[in-house]
Amino acid sequence: MSEERIGLAFFDEELSAETKDAKIENFVTKNTMQFSERLSIRRTFLAQNPETWKSNTDYLAGYEVVNHLEVVHDHGERARALIQEYNDIITKG
Repeated sequence: MSEERIGLAFFDEELSAETKDAKIENFVTKNTMQFSERLSIRRTFLAQNPETWKSNTDYLAGYEVVNHLEVVHDHGERARALIQEYNDIITKG
């Protein structure tokens, strides 16, 4: 997982508060903070104990943003585009 996308883990309900508090911080870099900037998520909740995040309005707003992201598999999309381009060439040529 990239440094930037590790920010998604803050909103993963399957991770315990202890994991979020202790282990994720080992992976967080300044690039991780770009994740929240790109999605306009305020990071005030990060200064609090993860057990209290679900009552923080900034966390809840960020949670909504993250849970409405559409996931695109880049490799799959590229492969599909190449196949379509190839099909267009052989069927028109």
